[in-house]
Amino acid sequence: MSRHEVEVSGEVTALTFPAAGTNPVLRASLDLDPGQIELVFVGHTYLPGLHVGRRMRARGRIFVNGSHYQMFNPMYWLKAEDYDAAPSSGR
Repeated sequence: MSRHEVEVSGEVTALTFPAAGTNPVLRASLDLDPGQIELVFVGHTYLPGLHVGRRMRARGRIFVNGSHYQMFNPMYWLKAEDYDAAPSSGR
């Protein structure tokens, strides 16, 4: 497994919010071309501006869990047509 940070870019296709009374972990499925990765934001129940259909970039370390690719608490940038939002961190 590589310990180097990588950057991915794609469209959010699903969000999974934590159930009431559970640990706060927001999960976002990011559709890549080709493939998919799950962005896991530990300690978060909501990230402003993040919604299904939003294009974004994320930077962090990729972990393989079975056949799933995951990135935990990545730095991220939400994309808009006219500008890239300031970088944010799930860390």
